[in-house]
Amino acid sequence: HNLIIIKHSIRNLNEKLDLIIERNNKFSQNSENNLHEDDIDYANLNCIFPIDDINTLNCIEEQLASDQKYHKLMTNKLVGLGGKTIQIYIKRVMQLLFTDELLQYYSFSGRANKKK
Repeated sequence: HNLIIIKHSIRNLNEKLDLIIERNNKFSQNSENNLHEDDIDYANLNCIFPIDDINTLNCIEEQLASDQKYHKLMTNKLVGLGGKTIQIYIKRVMQLLFTDELLQYYSFSGRANKKK
């Protein structure tokens, strides 16, 4: 009787595992297709960072708002920076994106007549 229950459980687990593998393969194929969909050359993505002036910052903000692929690539790049703590992650993002010279004109809360 126990052997029948074990066989049934194993068969059930195999079916679930097959379903998970199938879904994973579909997800992988969709991800690859999306990356090659409309190959725009964003190879120079790193050339503009860190941002050192307000005009460049405004241009990048406009591009992020209007170009979905650019937005996705930037998001993936920033998420990939990682860090053990949120403080380390934020520091890495800020160091990648901005120079200290640009950030001197900004504050988180807009204090001291600085931009937000």
